[in-house]
Parts: sequence; C-alpha cells; structure tokens
Amino acid sequence: DGATVLRGEGVPQLHELGNRPILLVTDASDAAGDLRALARWRAEAAPYVVAVDGGADVALKAHLTLDAVIGDAELMSEKAIRKARSFIVRVGGDGLAPGSERLDRMGIVYDSVAMSGTSLDAAMVVAAHSDASAVVTAGVSYGEAELVDAGRSLVAPAFFSRLACGSRLIGAHDLLYPITSLFTSLSHLAGGTQ
Repeated sequence: DGATVLRGEGVPQLHELGNRPILLVTDASDAAGDLRALARWRAEAAPYVVAVDGGADVALKAHLTLDAVIGDAELMSEKAIRKARSFIVRVGGDGLAPGSERLDRMGIVYDSVAMSGTSLDAAMVVAAHSDASAVVTAGVSYGEAELVDAGRSLVAPAFFSRLACGSRLIGAHDLLYPITSLFTSLSHLAGGTQ
C-alpha cells in the first residue's frame, strides 16, 4: 500500500476541486454536531464535500452537496448514492470492493482505490493526493485510543493515511477552537491529561 498511500499511485482524482478545502464527513455520532458548528466556515470557505460511507446521508441531512462519496454503498441510502457527483470504492487486499455490486446494479459509474484499511483511510488518501488547501473533518477522532481500538490490522493504514494528509488535516474542533486545541496538545506533550 505504500505506493498508493504515500506516493498516490492509482489514486483517483477529485474532479472540479481546484484548491478549495475538502470537508470530509463521516457517519460518526458527533459528525452532525461538527457540521452545525462549522456552518459559518462552510458558508465562507465553500468546501468540496467528500462523504465517507453513511456520512453521505449525514451530509445530505445538513443540506450539503455530495461532490464525492468514498466507501461502501451498502452503508448509505439510494438517495445519497444518486445525489453523489462522483463515487470511489475501496478495493481491499482480498480483491473485494464493498458496495460495488450495489453500484453496478444501479448503473452508477465509479472509480476505485486499492488499499487495505477502512473507507475513511481511503478518503484521506484521496484527499491527501489532491490539490486541496486543507482537509477539514467532521466526525473524526485522532487520539491514540482510536488507533488502538481499530485493531492491529487497521492501525498502519489509519496512521499512514493521516500522515499522508500532513498539516492540511484539521479536525472540526481544531478549526473552531485553535487556541484550546493548542493548549490541549501542549498539555499532552507535557504529560498532562485532557
């Protein structure tokens, strides 16, 4: 996966992105709240919306345009699939592409990215190898606990997909409360708790 994740080989392009920021929307329980909190930024920045799995329905409920959907079509509504301007599925090391059969039955044209990990990892890799000025996430956690909870086989793809995004990767909380996030990060570095 190194050539894909770190060098972008075989990674589909996001059409009509330009250098706009990407808003990456997941189906995590806090994604809708993050989107509400980001309303002003969304209006000012006009981000390119990339939804992951069921995040497509979360984005639709927030009245966002689905510029791209990345992930398993079985985890979202037919409405979300039909509203997506483009679709990318992740093909795992086993050759399986979750959700691709549903897209084929619906006659939806899609691209694919071959890599291990999750749909979120694939979305971050696609975003990392785009011209986006930033990748702002709604419903994504970045702590060590999330990586440990992912399980051994998913730790490397999660870590390296985030690494590929580099400093362009910004959580909603960090965008909204940069000073608080800075002090929290410094506290963690100093050995304190959150």
